[in-house]
Order: sequence, then C-alpha cells, then structure tokens
Amino acid sequence: VIADVTDAGTTEAYVDAGALVGDGPDRVRRLDVTARSVQTLAADTGAAAGGIVAGQGSVATAEARPTVRSFVGGGAQIRVDDGVAFTAEGKLDVDSTAKGITVAGAGAGVSQGTVDADPTIETSIGADSLIEAGGDILLTAQQITTGLSSLATASFGGLIGAAASTATTLLSPTVGVAVGDGASLISRAGRIGLLADADNLADAFADGWVGAV
Repeated sequence: VIADVTDAGTTEAYVDAGALVGDGPDRVRRLDVTARSVQTLAADTGAAAGGIVAGQGSVATAEARPTVRSFVGGGAQIRVDDGVAFTAEGKLDVDSTAKGITVAGAGAGVSQGTVDADPTIETSIGADSLIEAGGDILLTAQQITTGLSSLATASFGGLIGAAASTATTLLSPTVGVAVGDGASLISRAGRIGLLADADNLADAFADGWVGAV
C-alpha cells in the first residue's frame, strides 16, 4: 500500500522592475508587500495481511517544496511618506503515517514513513533600485514549521516472521534576505531592518513488534 503526497507551489508578491511608486503628484502613505504560503500535507497508509504465507508493505511519503518570494525588481523606485515592509512567510505542517500488520503462518511486515520538506523563503531588493521612506523599512523572510513528523509501525504475529519499520524526516529550509548591488534604502525618520528567521519542529518515530515461534 503506497500513499504519496507532493506540493511544490510558488507564491510571489512584488514590485516589478523599473516600476515607479509615489513618484508623481499622488502621494503614497505606506507600502506593504507580503507573500505568504500555508501548507498542510498528510500521507497515511494502513496495510494488513493474513494467511498461511503473507507479506504486506506500507509506504507513506509526504513532500513539500514551496517557494515564497517578496521582492522589488531591479531599477524600481519607491517613495512613501510612512513605512515600507516586504515580507515572505512560509508555514508548514507535514505528516506521514505508515502502518503494517501481518498475521500468518510465515510472513513479513514492512512499514516506511518519509517526510521531506525543502522550503525556499526569500525577500530581496533588486539591483539599482531605490526605497525612500519617512518611517521604517523592514525586509523579512520567515519559515515556521509547526509540525514535521513521520511515523512507521510494523507488527507480525505468527509462527515465523519479521517486522521492519523505518521513519525518516528531512528538513532543508533556505531562508534569506538580500539587497542587490547599487540599491539604496533611505529612512528619513525610522529604522532599516533585515530579518531572516527559521523556526522548525521535526520528529520521526519507528516501531516494530514480532510475536512468532
């Protein structure tokens, strides 16, 4: 029995290259550009076999590879009276559960649970662009993993048997904030802040039980 769930979407929010914001007679008070992705994935399998000779496998795989970007294209000019904030934020909750039960005279039960998460979260200011603000200029990239868990259980009951289980959890986030060559960030009465942050929680659990003669 196999369950396979994959999500590899892209979420973007941006000011395009060469754009002019607040450069004309109409004033812009504040600019907030936010790209946010929230992913919840679950792969769940349960396998059972019974007979004189029996074997059953249970494989659950959940893969998450989101890309989240908030950015200013090269050569853009942004002028606002108050603050500017560019934010890229990703949230993940990914689980896999593989359960196998074999009851037979002779047999084997194998369970494998795998979670693989590879998020890319980026906030960037393009080359030769300008941001001029009366207040704060804040650039943030943040990855939050509320749960990343793989569970595998295998059990066998019979005369001759084997039970094997493997649980694997892989997490490889890429989180970054970048300002391109020649770009200018000017805050007249505030602060300029760059923050790249990853907050992750992951676990894996495998259990096997054999009752045989």
